[in-house]
Amino acid sequence: MKALDKKALQAVEKKHPVGGEMKSLADLKAVPGSAAEPHAGPTLREASVELRQRNLAFFAKNLPGLHKALLELKPTGELVWGDKDDANICHGNVFAYKKGARQDTAEQLKAFTKRPTRVVFAKPEHLFDDVEGAVRPDAGTYAFATQRYDDRNTDDHSERFVRHVGQMIKDHGIKITDGVAREKNPYYLVSYGIGLGFHVMPLLEYYEPEIFVLLEDNLETIHFSTFTFDWEKFWAFMHDRKKKIRIIFEKEALMMLQKLNGTVGGECLLGLDGVMSYTHTQSPVLQVVFNEFNSAKTANLASFIGFIVDEFNMMKNSFRNLRAGTKRVLSTIRRKAKVPVIIVGSGPSLEESIEWLRSVQDKAVIISSGSSMAALLQHGIKPDFQAVLERAKAVYDRHKEAAELYDYKDVHVVLTTTIWPGIDAFFKDVVYFFRPALSPLGVFCNDNAEILNGEGPQVTNTAFAFSRRLDFSEYYLLGIDLGAADPSHPRAEKAWVSPDVKQRDLHIPVRGNFGRTVFTDRSLTQQRQTIETQIRSLPGGPVFNLSNGVRITGATPKHPSEVDLAPLKEDKKKLVQELVDQFPVYTRERFIGAWESSGVRENVAEMISGMIKALQNSDRWDNQLLKKIEDLNAYNGKQLRKQYAPRLLRGSLLRICMYINTIFMRFGTPEKEQEFFGEVREYLIDYLKQIEREAYALADELENEDEYFGVKYI
Repeated sequence: MKALDKKALQAVEKKHPVGGEMKSLADLKAVPGSAAEPHAGPTLREASVELRQRNLAFFAKNLPGLHKALLELKPTGELVWGDKDDANICHGNVFAYKKGARQDTAEQLKAFTKRPTRVVFAKPEHLFDDVEGAVRPDAGTYAFATQRYDDRNTDDHSERFVRHVGQMIKDHGIKITDGVAREKNPYYLVSYGIGLGFHVMPLLEYYEPEIFVLLEDNLETIHFSTFTFDWEKFWAFMHDRKKKIRIIFEKEALMMLQKLNGTVGGECLLGLDGVMSYTHTQSPVLQVVFNEFNSAKTANLASFIGFIVDEFNMMKNSFRNLRAGTKRVLSTIRRKAKVPVIIVGSGPSLEESIEWLRSVQDKAVIISSGSSMAALLQHGIKPDFQAVLERAKAVYDRHKEAAELYDYKDVHVVLTTTIWPGIDAFFKDVVYFFRPALSPLGVFCNDNAEILNGEGPQVTNTAFAFSRRLDFSEYYLLGIDLGAADPSHPRAEKAWVSPDVKQRDLHIPVRGNFGRTVFTDRSLTQQRQTIETQIRSLPGGPVFNLSNGVRITGATPKHPSEVDLAPLKEDKKKLVQELVDQFPVYTRERFIGAWESSGVRENVAEMISGMIKALQNSDRWDNQLLKKIEDLNAYNGKQLRKQYAPRLLRGSLLRICMYINTIFMRFGTPEKEQEFFGEVREYLIDYLKQIEREAYALADELENEDEYFGVKYI
């Protein structure tokens, strides 16, 4: 990575001059935090009072919440001035800057341009012996092209593209560098702290990011910056260049990190590779966020966007589950539970709590999640509800096998519409729900109340989300360990285990629910974070964690032996039936109307043609093209029926474009870049047309299954 060249450095320093070292505390002239004393001369110190007033007027107009907070603030520190118009922030005998804001900032900038901190993807793998065959699904004879993807769980579309372009790289003799070769124009530049603001404009003028993200946890620092940093000019600078600013002010590291991740994921996920992180001020909160955001976890944000093969299967399953017109679907809650609920997971501590659960099974509603039902049935305990999330046929097979061994026809089931068809036949009644990020929502859903938010990533989250919607009086988490004290024993012995599922690698040590260290992994950590978010954000009674696993913030640790449940005041079976009966049936008429009004083909055609046009109008791979592609693949903010195509296709298409982006971010043969872009562009356009035809085949396949549509395809 190159540093600022001499001429560029001189230009930056001319616009943003730096001062000398700060004097000793005794020699400094202190200025109260609420004002600054004017002095003669065209210095920043002289202009600081006027600048403060202009900044406050700007905040009042554009950031009223921040303006109000600044007016109410009572600073505990003070702004101090040194030689050559330099400044510092002082709290007692502690200074924010060692030498002064200007000089410290100049040294920071020089160090940063030599070795900037970036979030980077791994160097793309692109050399393969078999470009096409290794990922091509069964090439047998099918009536519809999409039938070859049935029950597959691999991203065939992006893998085939990557292999083909990898071969192109090899054939053209193109060098791909280990690190990011493109010095300027990151999509995001994140500043950890505002300080007195002297770093902001040099960074923006040199690097020219699309989005500047400012993180701050100390309101007093923003207060002092109003005397030294022109917020209005900063705002105008970005606005005039059609760039964006995002300010995240949070006192807690977790909330700040979540908002930062949300900003990156919501604005342009394609711009994640190469994000620049500039640390200006040090605080425990900012350090935690910096360390977390600049770890492999952030690059993994790109892992949770699905893929086309998955969505094809989700659509097929939803079509087949809803077409009968006899199944209930989640809706507005009128009958609330208002009794205790026990949500059961398949963690190893479930086995030691079985007898307690048996003793209280008539005093609370029991919701099992996924594989935990097997453990309960083997111990003679029937849940009131079973929650199921995964779409694979193996899930159907497990329930079928269990039905041959145990009678659970009086258990109700809560299912995603994307589940393998037929599972509901093993249960008394079903309540379907729509998953918030998947393609069926864009065709069949009419109301937000039909969506179960926080339903994933795993079925434990489904059970908890459903229970929260029903508004129970108390929530008891049992066997929801989300880790284990013994990493070799990650789940209850009698829980289902799919033959194709690898045993969890529990390698991350965390605080245990009962005070002893336990071990978890990233997937279980995401489950925990989702539950914690629901506890914070959704109304409901208190939550108690009875599991001998990971500590869950917001869930009070409690041993099962300490829980004394009173007998229910109403008949439990009657209550459970009333909870189910309140949900409406998804009728046959509604199903037909939803499909006919969704415009599945037109929606796909519009999206693909938009992407092709964006590619044809671009002569290089840059941030402007990234943003156009991102916007076309986004579904948030679009009318519901316009969301189908982005939900169906965006996962694989974004992965493909991320791969292309990693190549051009690391392009080590600049003389070939223009020509290579042209060839990749033409191949991508052709590939988009192939995917478009498959999306039409999906609609053809499904309509051919339903007698209403009356067309038999040949």
